[in-house]
Amino acid sequence: YSGPLQKYYYRFSKQRGKADYFEGRDDSGVVSSRFIPAVGANKEYQDLFLKTDAPDDVRAASMRLYENCLALGSSVRPKRGSGTTWDLWYGKAASRPGEDRCRVLFALNTVGAGRGSTMLWETNPAAPHAEEPPRWVSEQETAATHLERNLKEINAMCQTGLVAARVQILVCENISPKWIEWMDSLMVDCGGRPWSVDQQGSTLDERPSPVQIVVASSAQTAETCHDLKSGFMEQRAQDLIFAHSGNPSSPDQKTTDPSLVSSDDHDLYVNMKWNTLVTTRAVSSFLQASADLAAAAASPIDKTDTTEKGGPASNFLVPSFVQVSYVSEENSKIAKWRMHGDFFHPAAWEICKESYETTWIPHSLSGAGGVNGMCPSADSMCGQWWVYFTELQMSTSPAVYANEAVPAPVQGGSNAFWMLSERHRLEFVKGLSCRQSKNGKCPREPQAVIPLGDLESFLINYTPNTALGKKHLEGRRPGYTKAEEFARDREEVKRRQQLEDEDIEAALFDYTIYPAALFHKDATLKAARKRDAALSGQEDAKEPQQIKSSYYDITITKPRPPVMGWCQAMARRGLCSLFADYFRSPSTSIKNCAEACGMARDFSPISSVEEVEIGTAVAKK
Repeated sequence: YSGPLQKYYYRFSKQRGKADYFEGRDDSGVVSSRFIPAVGANKEYQDLFLKTDAPDDVRAASMRLYENCLALGSSVRPKRGSGTTWDLWYGKAASRPGEDRCRVLFALNTVGAGRGSTMLWETNPAAPHAEEPPRWVSEQETAATHLERNLKEINAMCQTGLVAARVQILVCENISPKWIEWMDSLMVDCGGRPWSVDQQGSTLDERPSPVQIVVASSAQTAETCHDLKSGFMEQRAQDLIFAHSGNPSSPDQKTTDPSLVSSDDHDLYVNMKWNTLVTTRAVSSFLQASADLAAAAASPIDKTDTTEKGGPASNFLVPSFVQVSYVSEENSKIAKWRMHGDFFHPAAWEICKESYETTWIPHSLSGAGGVNGMCPSADSMCGQWWVYFTELQMSTSPAVYANEAVPAPVQGGSNAFWMLSERHRLEFVKGLSCRQSKNGKCPREPQAVIPLGDLESFLINYTPNTALGKKHLEGRRPGYTKAEEFARDREEVKRRQQLEDEDIEAALFDYTIYPAALFHKDATLKAARKRDAALSGQEDAKEPQQIKSSYYDITITKPRPPVMGWCQAMARRGLCSLFADYFRSPSTSIKNCAEACGMARDFSPISSVEEVEIGTAVAKK
């Protein structure tokens, strides 16, 4: 692991007039606003999508986002003639004048956003043209900093010339026009109006804006809307995006009010809470993963012909996301967990090792030009490893109550951050309408999956950084399907008196902190052990018999060759998906990166009996 030494500012000292910080490195691959100050995700994505002077062959790779989006999006394309809304917004785009774009709708749930105990909309937005530098604000102090970063990330997507974005801000009550103008001014490349230097106050006009405020509640339901446990806004967001009529024969007909921008045709839908972070990388990786699954579904290969046991319960698979957070220094209970060595480690709290399994999906590789399968027709060794969730994501209070009242659209997916293409939406509405009509022959509900080789792109940063170190409710914690095993392990530890400190015992059993690096390692080893058991026929073996992970099975191969470390660093940064044309090409010379990108079904063979004996001895020890 490597990376620049960075300062993480966590608290402002009024007495000394400056902020406290600690130093460390972040090489997790997760995009965080605190360690990546520039918009557009990590540097490779910024160079590819935002630089206009990039070479033509490099710029061609960025078109994969656009091609996948249109292949999975709506068949109804917008009118782009002179005087239309789309022409007013994007007709003068310097990068792609007059061209179509990937139309993305962002539904942003702002319930709970505030500045301290004050509702965010009752405060004033930051002045865009202040004469002095903006005052440093703690990330826990106000939601405005997170809202601003998200809007700037969306604006960066429009800046690429590939995306046309519209944002619905979901609120419980009317908000001040000054906030509307402030949000509009942050999305100039999406059609917003820049904030004038001599602008006094805020006045709304009739021009089309990329930002639409949606008051989701009435006077009677406002109190319920503000209740974070009710799931009220989660339900409203789903209603706006799905907009289904209940008729499975016409899923493309939306029944929401025409004045809502969500009633228009879009190619991609993104539902997110204000405390998450959307990036170009997340959108690009979701579209690529969706195209890969679509290519596998369209392949003539027999999907049931697999030697590995187990697999997703549903054949409707949707790429989904997991929230991660950095341990906050402001939480005194877990301040000592903030870093491992000199590295910042983002960690999940809604999943654990028992929440998922892995499976090999043949022909789940899509090439350029949209959904375009690139595997030979009879080659079952061509494909990808996927993580699929066998449990629901379990959050802490109050989100856990909201998730129970209104479950996530995808089984095992996140309710705080999810995406659906138009093709996904149509299939979802068909199934939802069928289940509402109580027809017994309905398709199974969609199941959440993540490509193993692009895992970190689906880890979404919880921006306030206060999620970790909270206890889950009894019976509502990750690993709930194996709760009895956890209880037996805890009793065994008490019986042996292995942990003298009760705080350590509580840290091990009462809190869920699942680092991103451990998630990647566990998922890789699960895939390798599953394939090894299928080849050797020894399902209960505790050590590899015929194949191994060349990177993570360090008891067998140590030290690691340097190329493996480079491949793993490349995979963490999302380059397996970003430069898919290169890494998936049969002619590429870097075959060692196949495992890191999740495309090696058999991983690495164990070359000698001696390696097996060494691995067995270490495992026994």
